[in-house]
Amino acid sequence: MNTQSIVLIETARKILSKILSDRILSACSKFGILHDDNFSVLKGTSTQSPVFAVGSVVKNALEKNQELWLVLQNMSKAYNSVGWYYLEASLKHIKICSRFISFFSGIHNNRVNKIMTNFGMSDGYHVHNGLDQDEVFSLLLWRIFYNPLLYEVKRHKHLCGYRIDTKFVVRTGRIKSSGGMSFFFAAGAFVNDTIWVGDCQASTQYALNIASEFFSINDILINNEKMVAIPINQSVKVASLSISNQPIFIAKKGEAYRYLGIFLLTKELSKPSLAKAYSDVHFFTNVVLRKVITDKQFSYLVLAVL
Repeated sequence: MNTQSIVLIETARKILSKILSDRILSACSKFGILHDDNFSVLKGTSTQSPVFAVGSVVKNALEKNQELWLVLQNMSKAYNSVGWYYLEASLKHIKICSRFISFFSGIHNNRVNKIMTNFGMSDGYHVHNGLDQDEVFSLLLWRIFYNPLLYEVKRHKHLCGYRIDTKFVVRTGRIKSSGGMSFFFAAGAFVNDTIWVGDCQASTQYALNIASEFFSINDILINNEKMVAIPINQSVKVASLSISNQPIFIAKKGEAYRYLGIFLLTKELSKPSLAKAYSDVHFFTNVVLRKVITDKQFSYLVLAVL
């Protein structure tokens, strides 16, 4: 009996996409091509960096009684609005090889979708916009596409963002020297989560205006219902922020909102609240220590239960 091997075209295409994506990722990591305020996709990135950055500015604002504004934004549906024209411009901006761009263009612009109904499959239709989240290179293309916005916001550091300036003294024997360090943070992105940071309401709104212009140019619809502003040491009596002419919900005092696994508060926890938190953690660990569970089960219990 004669047999013939079958090669699935879809599988071969995804393998090729993975190889090309890995090469671009390697170059971006090696030469620092993409903006460092996007903390995802590239090798060595994790939630640790944005969590540390946000934690640092919150701690500084609370300790020094300085004003700080945080705006949490979820971009989960933004993938569906990414058009090829501006995506291609973003790829050319970072000098991606024209052959790579042609390859991505062929996949992006020659897609046909069908809808499964009770009466069978519908007729196919061409997809003009949106990144297919099942593609291996979608996260990479999203980061490249989002890169100009983060760069533009940081370029206006004199008008937006939050700065931490520290001074220190170093003693080496009888020699005494002094120095200083500065840390600036205006926006941070991790996949589809973005956080906007400002030292007052006006500077925060300035960054949001830049973002609004970016979203408008790219025809990206923003769901303001998934956004919340967290003011710390608020100086204005009436808080008001907007994006794309839509108002943003302002958190009330004492409310907590989750960002990448941590909770952000509008004010520092009181001693009774801290004591209660320590008590809950102590009780939780005493119970869990005696259980035979996997690391994933433990992670779920910490994030979803504790």
